[in-house]
Amino acid sequence: MKKIFGFVFCFLLIISNCFLIVGCGCNDGGHFSETEDILLEYFDETLPSGIIEFTYSILNFTDFDRITPLGQVNPRGHTFPTDHIYFVTNGLEKPVFAPSGGKILHIEEPGDYGDRAIRIAVTSTMTYYLGHIFVDETLKQGDTIVAGTQIGTIGNTSCVDFGVLNKNINNGFLSEKLPPTTTYGDKPLSYYAEPLRTQLYSLVKPSQPKEEPDYVYDGGVTDGTFVYDQIGTLCGNWFK
Repeated sequence: MKKIFGFVFCFLLIISNCFLIVGCGCNDGGHFSETEDILLEYFDETLPSGIIEFTYSILNFTDFDRITPLGQVNPRGHTFPTDHIYFVTNGLEKPVFAPSGGKILHIEEPGDYGDRAIRIAVTSTMTYYLGHIFVDETLKQGDTIVAGTQIGTIGNTSCVDFGVLNKNINNGFLSEKLPPTTTYGDKPLSYYAEPLRTQLYSLVKPSQPKEEPDYVYDGGVTDGTFVYDQIGTLCGNWFK
């Protein structure tokens, strides 16, 4: 009887996780309607038109070892491929810099890890954001900053999120429920001026296997095998 119950339990657990992975789709796990009110939180139409150009690395080259590219899958926080990249750091309390000048649109309240994210509009259609940092307390929404401004320090994880939103593109064909960061997600490193672009691209590497994590989200899990490893362990206990 115990084995039958265990089989049914494990079957339902696997099915529920499949729905979780397919259905969540975005970091926030919510439904996003593309309304002007929401877009005002991500773009500032009062700014001049144009294209972003990054001229400053967000971290000193001595403070990070590699860059994890777009498209990582990290259940359960990232069941949909990531819309931003990660600068994988080698320490905490290191300075974080603005890669370009712009206007601060939003500073998030501390999240699960105790650190924040900041969103900075550069043109009327292009914005960038940095996450998992301790934002300088003197900065506030509406402030204008220049490239190279220290906007804070590395947060409580061993990476800094870096994303770009570009209103001139639209990834909405993937799903109507995606957040603006994914719908308008773009490739941050492609907007760097040379020689920084080449230097940073040389540090782009796929994530390490989960046995050798290169950042600390959920113990460094970087692929979908984590969910099934845990299910396998749990189900295995039922059949002992």
